[in-house]
Amino acid sequence: MPGLTAPVAIRHDEYGRPDIEAASRPDAFLALGYLTARDRLFQMDVLRRVATGRLSEVLGPATVDVDREQRTLGIAGLAERALARIPAEHRAVLEAYVAGVNEGIRRARPAPLEFHLLRYRPDPWTAADSAAVGLLLFQQLTRSAEADERRVTVMSRTLPEDVVAFLTSDEDGHETTLVGGPRGRRPRGPVPAASLAALLRARPTGPQAAISHEHGLSGSNGWAIAGSRTRDGRAILANDLHLDLAVPNTWYAASLRYGRRTVSGTLVPGVPMVMVGGNSRVAWGFTVMLADVLDLVELEVNPDDPSEYRTPAGWRRFEVRRERIQVRGSAAVDLAVRSTIWGPVSPRRLLGRPVAVRWTALDLEAFDLGLLDLDAAADVEQAAGVLRAFGGPPMHAMLADAGGRVAWTCSGRLPVRRGLDGSTSRSWADGSAGWDGVIPPGDLPGVADPDSGVLVTANNRAVGAALAHAIDGNFSSGFRADRAAALLGAPGPLDEARLAALQLDTRAEVYEFFRELALRVLDEAALRDRPALRAARASIEGWDGRADRDSRGLALLAALRQALFEATIGVYLAACREADDEFAYTWGTMDVALRAILTARLPETLPGDGRHAGWDELVLTALETGADRLRRAHPRVPPERLPWGGVNRADIQHPLARAVRPLRGLLSMPPAPLAGCHASIRVAAPSVGAAIRLVLSPAHPEDGMLTMACGQSGNPFSRHYRDQQPHWLAGRGLAYVGPRRGRPLVLVPPGREPAS
Repeated sequence: MPGLTAPVAIRHDEYGRPDIEAASRPDAFLALGYLTARDRLFQMDVLRRVATGRLSEVLGPATVDVDREQRTLGIAGLAERALARIPAEHRAVLEAYVAGVNEGIRRARPAPLEFHLLRYRPDPWTAADSAAVGLLLFQQLTRSAEADERRVTVMSRTLPEDVVAFLTSDEDGHETTLVGGPRGRRPRGPVPAASLAALLRARPTGPQAAISHEHGLSGSNGWAIAGSRTRDGRAILANDLHLDLAVPNTWYAASLRYGRRTVSGTLVPGVPMVMVGGNSRVAWGFTVMLADVLDLVELEVNPDDPSEYRTPAGWRRFEVRRERIQVRGSAAVDLAVRSTIWGPVSPRRLLGRPVAVRWTALDLEAFDLGLLDLDAAADVEQAAGVLRAFGGPPMHAMLADAGGRVAWTCSGRLPVRRGLDGSTSRSWADGSAGWDGVIPPGDLPGVADPDSGVLVTANNRAVGAALAHAIDGNFSSGFRADRAAALLGAPGPLDEARLAALQLDTRAEVYEFFRELALRVLDEAALRDRPALRAARASIEGWDGRADRDSRGLALLAALRQALFEATIGVYLAACREADDEFAYTWGTMDVALRAILTARLPETLPGDGRHAGWDELVLTALETGADRLRRAHPRVPPERLPWGGVNRADIQHPLARAVRPLRGLLSMPPAPLAGCHASIRVAAPSVGAAIRLVLSPAHPEDGMLTMACGQSGNPFSRHYRDQQPHWLAGRGLAYVGPRRGRPLVLVPPGREPAS
């Protein structure tokens, strides 16, 4: 094979996961590039097209908006420029990987099915393509920061200050911070009754704000258990990564051995580094930090010359870049992209004003192959040093080593702000606001060897306000981390099986409040007037407290929760919807605000313009609304008999499934009931969930587990396209290191005979 310096032997396990044995790191990654292209070529092509704004070339007008956004961000040009700062040893790996991918493209005869359906062939792979895919991953893991800033800006401009503070707090009573104390930067106060009452008086009727619950589905779970908590002193890492679910899986599993080094785990196709996994001495995993690494800069445009904007140094002309989006079956779309000293001008105005996007994802340092050097880490300190220097997206990195030790560190570049907290947009033109670089790697917080022997993160606020450097963001509620910490803190030794079982925990404590609320209002007097709710009461009363597939009553409680959000907070935020018709409220601690309102039951905060006789009536009406929605969505099963798996069903689609409906059954995973919900450790929604579940002790990989949704292959005719899906649905852990089967595939340098 071109580019190899020595033969490479490849064996596969029963699920098609390769084990690569090579003489050098570049040779190993060249083979990995070849295998990844063999198994995931269409996925790789889609990823680079999404990143660089070239989807419409093959998919037509439906994806022009996606391409327009990516062209505005300038990912293609950024990827090219970022390559210049890659160290030589990393560049050698990248170039070898690219050569392997291109050999896979060359040998793909016939081309994968999707290329036949769309009638095109993939271009050769380039190093810039890998950089673009890496930058796309950064985008996807930090994209919510822009929506959060738009949301809070609209709220701050239309609502009383105490209402905004109440609805955007970073405290929820489930604080499990690792450093910096339990207090957040935005403490939650009491229900702002006077301000809410004033909002109701000002807008007794009108469009309510949309409520979204997507925030609770993002992120991952991770815990590291020290040897002091296990039977034989081994440290164990557990990590399950919650992402949008699609076919094929986001992740590709592989093991690589070269020289004296071994590294294995999962990678993003197109980016040559093991992101979650381990070497023979250290295991590593991540949960998304949800830190705020993006600001929207309000632009002051020169009223006498709209080609200029104000900066601390005076008026400056916008830089303009011309882009042409080729559109299959339609005319090309020309785009003029304006840029500023802070970043590109967003195509979406904010409350009528132009804004520039200042985002660490658009820095040259955002593409980084530094995780390659984890292959040589001998302990948690060395691994933490690599991770703190990593320029990728901000993450909580969890570590366990063969000496029985564990550690956690923040990883990634976090801005140091001046004159602003980053929660709302503002002008930076006078120089009083801006960024003063990023937190130095040596100042990033971390913990090693905790007395408890347990470290837990779950997208919660893991750092407190007492830190020297503030780390802000819209963090997930701490209930997942809190429950995991409580279960892991119970007496008795821990092992891989217990950690894997914890990943499947479906206790849905958030809904206990709504059960108690519903049972309190569904008394005999209420049921005389609403006999149809008698069966609903019995179902809610009998709910088992979990989000299992056969749990009954939870569907009603989830529908009640949604209706109550709309009937209360949605009404309070009507002014936000009037100011911005795209406004939707979501927040990591949003349930705490709703519970506080429904617990206080203050007469002056009762929405409804006199339509509700009291808070009990509002709750009963919300319950009827929720039941009616379930009845319409699932007409064959009464709401009170509807199991959770009847509502929460897997919808894991191939990107072409909807466009080529006759092949939907071939391309997509079959629908299936799902256990788990947004309010349990086992996060699960129809198209969001744990893309992989990993449990690994670096000293004992033979006892580890790694299971992914769908399968290893992207070829729908391969037996590895969906062979892991039944195990994933059932929560069965597959062996991290499976037995290798059959004769090895041997790749050889040009002019060398194949090894026997």
